[in-house]
Amino acid sequence: MYLPASYYGVKVTKLEPLSSATVEAVVALVVARQRALAVAQPLISPHVDAEFLASALLSAASDVLVALQARQVVGHLRGTTLENEVFGKSVWINPEGLTYDTTDILATLYSELGARWLANDATRHFVWVPTNEVDREPWLELGFSFMHQRGTLALSKVTPLSLPNGYTIRRGSLDDLDAAIELDLIIQRAQEQGPSFSLNFPNSQQRNEWTETLEDPDVTHLFVESNGLPIAQCATFALPQRLGSFPETVHLSAVSVRDDHQRRGIARAMVSFALHHARSQGFIYGETNWRVTNRYAAHYWTNFGFTPTYTRLQRRVGTD
Repeated sequence: MYLPASYYGVKVTKLEPLSSATVEAVVALVVARQRALAVAQPLISPHVDAEFLASALLSAASDVLVALQARQVVGHLRGTTLENEVFGKSVWINPEGLTYDTTDILATLYSELGARWLANDATRHFVWVPTNEVDREPWLELGFSFMHQRGTLALSKVTPLSLPNGYTIRRGSLDDLDAAIELDLIIQRAQEQGPSFSLNFPNSQQRNEWTETLEDPDVTHLFVESNGLPIAQCATFALPQRLGSFPETVHLSAVSVRDDHQRRGIARAMVSFALHHARSQGFIYGETNWRVTNRYAAHYWTNFGFTPTYTRLQRRVGTD
């Protein structure tokens, strides 16, 4: 004899596509969740543009699934399918794309949407979740693993430091394209080492990407030089609006120092200069990302003062 799940005290979760009838409840869940996160971690922004979020979700309604129990919305999941040289066809879930009360609700949502993604040959799945056990554990139970860490720093805590004698700092230009690419390869070689083992990373677009970076007037690219030769670099730019980040945030990236000039305080002085300059332009917070398996980077950025706020988890579905 068949007995319904409710007979055993299990709440039945119903799934349905997002609609104008449920979008308001979904947005309310996101707003409540974001406010709670900000109370626990002040470096996470509580702000949610409810009208914009509702419009964005409805415009992508075919990618959004809503979970209901007893006709009440108890969660949602949205994944965006993208295809690029690095990850192939993959699905990305941003912080505004998920709410759930329990791991079972998330599992139900992911089972349905995940099957659709796989049917579309998207076998790599990525999700950004707040850096706390409660938010990460459900995804780990579904087979996801750690990938990247996002950290945030209040720029008021940054003290400008002087470069060692013999080093100078200047802004880069398109004339520095080859030097920028050479320094960028330092990061790639570091990621190829254990325990990261990020192998066969494609870089056919590297020259085009660096050309765009050096030509962009909104990007501040800095070189540190020794005897007239670039030996270190970093780049900063205004962070586009996204859930969890404050609007006055500058993003820091591409930090690298030549091997024979490391451990002299060059990176710390260069980064402090870049962030102090950003503060003079009106930015209040700084953000950067690092690979979780890169233990040197993890220790470096947390020791610098960046506090983990969001973690990117990943899953590759299949037997390979």
